[in-house]
Amino acid sequence: MGLFGVKWLVSGSLGLMLLYRHDGYWFSVLVGAILNAFGVKVLKRLLKQSRPKDCTKEDPGMPSSHAHMLSYFAGFAGVTGMTAQSASMFAFACAVGVERVHRGIHTLEQIAVGLVTGALGAWLWIESPGHAMLMEYDDYLRSGTNWMAHAGILAIALSGAALLSATGRFISGRIDRTQHPDNMPPKTKNA
Repeated sequence: MGLFGVKWLVSGSLGLMLLYRHDGYWFSVLVGAILNAFGVKVLKRLLKQSRPKDCTKEDPGMPSSHAHMLSYFAGFAGVTGMTAQSASMFAFACAVGVERVHRGIHTLEQIAVGLVTGALGAWLWIESPGHAMLMEYDDYLRSGTNWMAHAGILAIALSGAALLSATGRFISGRIDRTQHPDNMPPKTKNA
């Protein structure tokens, strides 16, 4: 994937908004995105549906991570009252999904499931105690007087992303081995 791929566009935009606005809303968007990215990785490993036959990617394709994450952002905007932005973001998610089907990276079903799970993930996060807790710190974060606190929050978010990524790889590996015992390395006997 190139420098200007969808993943980098979305991640960069979210990072810039967090630095520009540094409030509870955008911090909650970020934490929810990290949790959703983790969840969709685990879901892919559980479902283990292959991508289209001509696709060169080897990881499972169901659900589409691109559709899931873009739909998460659209769903978050919609549930929090930004309906015009949500509609345009969802249209963008659908356009990216159609493009990925056209390129043979996903099936239409994988895109559709990604769109549904992303919107559901947004709703679940917004209804969670974690979102409510982050919104309690909104006034403090908006004060803008404590840049050390903002740097600390950003460091926590990045550390959380790294930890979730590592945990996701570990869990995915565990799921793969438990579902497919034939793929486990041979056991060696201790002499």
